[in-house]
Amino acid sequence: MVDQQIINMLDDPNPQVRTNAVKQLARMQSQEAVQYLAAVYKTDDDPEVRELARKAGLYIKKKMTEDNWTGGEGMMDDDPEPEPEVEDIQVSARAVQSSKGLMDSAMELHLRGDEDKAAQFVEKAFLTNPNLKNDPYYLQSASSILGVPEGQVVTMLLGDVDYSGGKAKRKRKNREDDVSTEAVIIDLLIYWIVLAAILIIGTLIQFQFLSSIMDTMMASPEFASELSAAEAAEAEAQIAMFMNVFVGAGLVATVIYSIIASFFSVIILLVQYAFIHFSATSILSGEGTYKGLIHKLTNFFTAMYAIFTIIGYVMAYLMIMSFVEIADPSAGGGGASGLLSLVSFGYFVAAVIALFWMGRLIGKNYEFGTGKGCISVIISSILMGAVACACSFVFSAVLGNMMTSMMMSNGGF
Repeated sequence: MVDQQIINMLDDPNPQVRTNAVKQLARMQSQEAVQYLAAVYKTDDDPEVRELARKAGLYIKKKMTEDNWTGGEGMMDDDPEPEPEVEDIQVSARAVQSSKGLMDSAMELHLRGDEDKAAQFVEKAFLTNPNLKNDPYYLQSASSILGVPEGQVVTMLLGDVDYSGGKAKRKRKNREDDVSTEAVIIDLLIYWIVLAAILIIGTLIQFQFLSSIMDTMMASPEFASELSAAEAAEAEAQIAMFMNVFVGAGLVATVIYSIIASFFSVIILLVQYAFIHFSATSILSGEGTYKGLIHKLTNFFTAMYAIFTIIGYVMAYLMIMSFVEIADPSAGGGGASGLLSLVSFGYFVAAVIALFWMGRLIGKNYEFGTGKGCISVIISSILMGAVACACSFVFSAVLGNMMTSMMMSNGGF
């Protein structure tokens, strides 16, 4: 039971009297004394009295957890010395005020016994304003709330935090070692091989489509009626010649073309990654590596390219069949047109899902959310478009000047 005289002293207009009352409360081993100290800390006008009340409350809470505590006369005489001060980190006045408010809330939660939430507020306060580590009062408060020695508070709260960019960010452990160069090369090689195979198979499918369409058209009575026998025979001969050429040298040329084209697609993909990396790190302040981006997105692009290629060929086939149905109504009842609409809608849904998933992967690599990941894709696409337009303009201007010079040197003007 707190003596009424001490309670009256807490309301005395003289700060020294209130200080003496706080010291007397500090000697008591009771939760009631802690409650009075919390009220002083929250309402007293004198900063020194408030600080002393807070320290007294922390002192009682700490000592009450020790088996050998008997309510001695000293106040935190056996506490370890705080860490030496280091150079302050530049933070805004708003961050300073916010960090103090967070610590005040943490202190109140600690006095009420809500240790988990109090610890969360302490962590957020130190992340907001790391200069709290140089304040003995807040350092001691954090030590009592977290239940660790003062010498371990800074390491526990700020040991893996980087403030070099003006904003607190958790350092990624072994960031450069997350993805090896060999793994990135393997990812790109798989993408190259799969893309080349898709191009080769796609060319074969397109050739088969064209052959089937030509055969269908040649067999159609409506189409045959518009051609003479000589013209129909000539068309069949041209189709046969084209097939022979393709099966021979054309197939080899297709393979070579697919390998070269897919290689340049890999180069373009790396350029796209570079724009995404720039957007994520320089504009959206993300933390991640270019190698990590390649590793996370390349397999995704490999799968998406295969899926969307299949969907695209299905749409092309349905589109062709729709034209055939229009030219020959007896071929069907418009089923291809209906399927084309359905597949087109599926293609749109798949594109939206792919963008969302891509944003999620980018967000993971740069340690921000899926929303920023999607935004980085949009920003990078705009930047790529702008750079492409600028390069096209410069190329056109240079080519125009070269043509003008050549014409003038040849006496064209």
